[in-house]
Amino acid sequence: MADTKKSRGLAATGVGTVDCARHNMKLRNAVGDLQKGEKYINMDYLFFSAMKHHDVIVLNISYDIACQWSKHLWSRMSKLPSAFHLDHDNKQVNFLIPKFHLPAHIEPCQIDFSFNFSRHVGRTDGEALERGWANINPIASSTKEMGPGSRHDTLDDHFGDWNWKRVVQLGRLTARKLANAVEQKADHQRELLELESCLQAQDISEWRIDIEAWELDRMQPNPFKVRVAPETQAAIRLELARIEAAELESGTNVSLHAEVPPSVLISSAIDLEDQQRRLSHEIAALGAHATDHQLAKVQLHANTLRRKVDGWQEIQLLYMPFVSRLRANEDCARSSTDATPAVEAINLWLPSAVGPDTQCPTQLHRFEWMLRYAQANDALKDIRNLLRLRSHLYKFKDNNIVDQAANTRARSTINKTDVKVSMAAERYEVARAALTALAQILDEGPAWQDIFKPLNRNRDLKSLKDMWEKETEGTRHLSWIWKTPGVAEDASPFVSNGARRARAMRWEEEVDLLKEEQRRVIAFLDWQADWWWCQRQGRDSEHLDDCLREGLKAYAERQASLRRALSAQFQALWTTPTLPAATSIDTATFTV
Repeated sequence: MADTKKSRGLAATGVGTVDCARHNMKLRNAVGDLQKGEKYINMDYLFFSAMKHHDVIVLNISYDIACQWSKHLWSRMSKLPSAFHLDHDNKQVNFLIPKFHLPAHIEPCQIDFSFNFSRHVGRTDGEALERGWANINPIASSTKEMGPGSRHDTLDDHFGDWNWKRVVQLGRLTARKLANAVEQKADHQRELLELESCLQAQDISEWRIDIEAWELDRMQPNPFKVRVAPETQAAIRLELARIEAAELESGTNVSLHAEVPPSVLISSAIDLEDQQRRLSHEIAALGAHATDHQLAKVQLHANTLRRKVDGWQEIQLLYMPFVSRLRANEDCARSSTDATPAVEAINLWLPSAVGPDTQCPTQLHRFEWMLRYAQANDALKDIRNLLRLRSHLYKFKDNNIVDQAANTRARSTINKTDVKVSMAAERYEVARAALTALAQILDEGPAWQDIFKPLNRNRDLKSLKDMWEKETEGTRHLSWIWKTPGVAEDASPFVSNGARRARAMRWEEEVDLLKEEQRRVIAFLDWQADWWWCQRQGRDSEHLDDCLREGLKAYAERQASLRRALSAQFQALWTTPTLPAATSIDTATFTV
């Protein structure tokens, strides 16, 4: 119910929590009601309410929308009461995205907010807060009918029971994790040494300096990003604008329109093409029983686009006057009974479409080449991001959706993503067709065809996960869209080596973290046992009768005995001769 739209008359639509990402426990003052979904104001309050009880220096925050939620967090904090203010200037605060949720994010987020590339987190996946819902969800049908007091008490009881079960299970879980971490640490360190033996020692030293600089200061260039950056439409438009500025300054600008120079003419036409394709998809999605509201919405979009196209065509005649003849030929080709073409079907006659025999200025051909090249890059990037998102949606649906209503909504979301994939593929195909025509006019070499290959929708529009699962080891073929410059891991030995080093370091840290956690668990249980033992006399008062005093004493002794028994059990379980003695956590001494 947390994200339901039907919140009218409800005191709360769900609860939000703040958990320990390492041990999956609910923190103190970290559970609160949500009035309508996970609004920032709710989650901010819960976060700072929980953090005021913890004076830690390094804070790793895991949230599935950390990339957005972290923006302006401190300015939002300033609006809360002073008791909730966090001294973040004297802390190291890292914002991360849980590993399961990360693939659904755009490519920069998958690097900047990854647990895999962050120091001192070990093999933490950040998904603890999601796993806890499986335990509490079954009582929702009961608590949603309770009054606020009973509901809060019931939730407190269940969360307290959950935390205690996590404490009792620490012995077995930690032992199992440590045994696996020791084995994985050795394997990944060996793989890293084998890789580095094939590389130059000087290169390794230079790469490590860059990595360590970024690990200490995230404002430094991220070394895990592939350094071959494809040109984008935004970058090309900026470059063309700067060229125009230089021409204006030198007095060599020959624009025929005061507000629309040649570069803007071409870029505007490409934008209009995108709007035409979008309108075509909207019309195709109407169906046979569209409502008046849906029809009116599409008609308004068509009217707006018609006005934009008419205005653009008038300016086009200044730079490409011969287009009037092409338009007249189109009109003659249609019979007198044919209606005016729909706005989404109007041919804009860009330089790539008019052919090499027309008197089109070479400058316009060159501008379109640059913009189409960038458009193809952008389209491929969108395709890859959408394929990752679709794969994540399928995985989430298969693992979490069971009832028919939720399955229908999930299927609808996936269908919308499929439409976006199709539109991005169509945009790429249009850009590549234009590049093919322009390459002949401008005598461009064949190098661009090695980057922008023909798109096979049946074979290429699959995620990496789909390719791996549906083909055997000996028959797997990776689509070319995952091997373009700036995408493939092997495009940069630096990135490949850095990723392997990060994996080895995370397992090294995991071993150290687990050993330190074992030490602290024993120390805490011993301290808590002594604390409970001291409480035997803590309630002595002349106002208590002998029976109550004896009961309180027995309860305190029982709690102390439980802690001592747990401590002894854990120590016996963790005493394994094959594991080295615990060491302090200091990953700065990591020398692999």
